[in-house]
Amino acid sequence: MNRKFISLSSILMALLLVAFSVPAQEEEEKSWPRVMEGGDFTVTMYQPQLDSWKEDIFESRAAVSVKQGDGAPVFGAVWITGRADVDRDARMVDFIDIKVPTVAFPEASEEDQKNLAAFLEREIPKWDLVVELDRLVPMLENAEVGGREQAELKHTPPKIIIKYVPAVLILIDGEPKLEEIENSTLERVVNTPFVIVKYESTYYLASDTAWFETSSVTGSWSEARSLPKDVQKIDDELKKQSDEQGISAPEDEGSDDRVPEMVVSTEPAELIFVDGKPEFTPLEGNDIMVVSNTDSDVVFEISTQNYYVLLSGRWYRSKDLDIGPWTWVANDQLPVEFAEIPADSDVGYMRASVAGTEEAREALLEQSIPQTASVK
Repeated sequence: MNRKFISLSSILMALLLVAFSVPAQEEEEKSWPRVMEGGDFTVTMYQPQLDSWKEDIFESRAAVSVKQGDGAPVFGAVWITGRADVDRDARMVDFIDIKVPTVAFPEASEEDQKNLAAFLEREIPKWDLVVELDRLVPMLENAEVGGREQAELKHTPPKIIIKYVPAVLILIDGEPKLEEIENSTLERVVNTPFVIVKYESTYYLASDTAWFETSSVTGSWSEARSLPKDVQKIDDELKKQSDEQGISAPEDEGSDDRVPEMVVSTEPAELIFVDGKPEFTPLEGNDIMVVSNTDSDVVFEISTQNYYVLLSGRWYRSKDLDIGPWTWVANDQLPVEFAEIPADSDVGYMRASVAGTEEAREALLEQSIPQTASVK
């Protein structure tokens, strides 16, 4: 017993003296266990297990062994805390501000444990602590996850607009609000993210490649053949900004030269473009079909003759694709066939929005990880 105590104490003191003098082997930096060497002593940490994740703070624990020369290793455990910066776009997680608040080793004094904690706090940040988000999500299954209150969500269906010709949805937050543009003969509609200006009695709308005009914002729009002087100035400025930001015009694939219809809505809405008459593709071994000539997620259930659309992770149902009405359907109230959508099919991703599937469980865990960002 006493010999173990003396051995561990001497190992920890030696490690602190020669910490970082011998870097970890390259092949060990991306695999477990991680080995840290200092002279004749070796500290080995085995893969940590997540205990909790709240907001951007995580807690984990790991088994650790300390070994001198050819002697037998002494085993213990450490608890690790820190913060996680999550980049959902890149799907990467960066662990920072690493602390080791607790060390549990048999026969070790409080000073020995503090020394090991200090050593690990200095060594761990040297590792590559950037982890793929998809590798992290399964580790949350047995962890305590939470910290953010879930806001009560409203499930009122948006206005769902079906179009069978190319169309663009233009959203305005309520009736158009106009403000004068300084040093100009124009007014701008300010309660929309789109560039809509008014010159005399005509509205002009900027798209990626052209301008459209109308006498009524919610009326029919047509492609503008000429622009007033002040509108042309705006067009020149938009092109200049695009050039400065390196934004190029959409590539012309040469497959569709149809002028899109501008669809304006002053209330929350979703646009579903079906390229012509709906075409149905059955799913193998299932009673549902998908509408294949649309980029939207539209499903048709044969037995009930119901249409389902998936919008922002929520399902809505209607008997009539064109006129509705649409009602919200909870993802645990969907027909059982939805959980049988083949995972390897073109629409396998829909399973993440169907309760009871493995994909839905993983999506729920991922939602518990907050997005973080640096603000200048």
